[in-house]
Amino acid sequence: MRAAIAIVVSAAMGLVACGKSENAGAEEARKQAEAEQKAKEARGEAAKKISPPVPGQQKVPCEQLIDLAKFQEVTGEAEPLAVKEKKDEAEAAASCSILRGGKRPTEAEQAALLKKEGRLGVMAGDELCNVSAFCWTIEDPERFKRKCAERKDADDESMGSYACRQLVMVGAFDVFVYRFFDADTKCILQVRGGPSNTDNDLIRKCAIAARDSIGPAQIAVGAASSIDATAKWIGRKASPDDVEPTTWLLATIGRKLSALELQHSRDACQAAGRALGAFFQRYDLFLDGTMAYPPTRIGELALKPYERIGLRALRHVSPKPVLDRILATLGPNVLDKMPNTQVANQTGVPAMSVPLSWNAAGLPIGVQFTAPYGDEATLFQLAAQLEQARPWAGRIPPIAAR
Repeated sequence: MRAAIAIVVSAAMGLVACGKSENAGAEEARKQAEAEQKAKEARGEAAKKISPPVPGQQKVPCEQLIDLAKFQEVTGEAEPLAVKEKKDEAEAAASCSILRGGKRPTEAEQAALLKKEGRLGVMAGDELCNVSAFCWTIEDPERFKRKCAERKDADDESMGSYACRQLVMVGAFDVFVYRFFDADTKCILQVRGGPSNTDNDLIRKCAIAARDSIGPAQIAVGAASSIDATAKWIGRKASPDDVEPTTWLLATIGRKLSALELQHSRDACQAAGRALGAFFQRYDLFLDGTMAYPPTRIGELALKPYERIGLRALRHVSPKPVLDRILATLGPNVLDKMPNTQVANQTGVPAMSVPLSWNAAGLPIGVQFTAPYGDEATLFQLAAQLEQARPWAGRIPPIAAR
């Protein structure tokens, strides 16, 4: 191995669970990591690691991505709009159809309209426009413009910002498709009209609504998006009774999180990741305890009755200051028992827990090993060696034998 395994306390590194960017440990780690990164880049060594906006090819629910009120406001539609997921863009984190609201004309009314206008146009329930978010790759504005030029798309400034515009023939009409790099999310957004929408001004308004309403919070994947996805699986709107109270609380907090707050949290996570990367330039593994305390009793971490009552009340009244106060209290309480696992959880590096020690009550004490990004192989090899040196398969706590 290159160096000895580092045996230190996690908090000493400033690698705590990612939260507000004002966190002193994360800020110090960020400054140190940036200084080291600049020095490496100046020497032509390591390049800065950049992650895609939506990692792991995860899907973003359309109910989360699309702000229907904003689309209705910008497009000037009289009736409330609806949104529906579409699966026509395999490489998109989300492809969402914005549907026109109102009452659909009867067959007789459609026949009369067709006779008068020569075409039906976009009727109630039809796709007004489609918004697709491509967030699985790393893009930048200049690279995007080069791709537009290669596709021979036209440059377009009609939205007040740059987009490339593709021309598509729909019958006798030339219909626009807008694509643009979104600086807030670092995603490529594509906006086109529905099959029967040939109104280029309306399509442009859809593109403006997408640009103005989609931000980091809209592409975030977490508790809120998981609950929205669950609603699709069960075929109805999810309720607090479908999930654990704390999951519902986190989803509620997530829906009220501003784009700026989300970005601050991501900055803190990335700073911790860079500090951890610098750490692994000197050490092979990071060793600490899995838990801060011996194994807890069953139900010890469960919500108290008064806490459950409080969470039920928040289903109906949940002002953001109250949620912020709850999160500020809940975070330290959770981290008090298990502060060390957060390093791997938030930075994405591999870690394992092995029962190398046992307390006087015969309960296992987990020992956690954290490895550099992508180095799961070292952990598997080490686990095999440790189990051979100190077998634990036959160690069964007394409570399990009763």
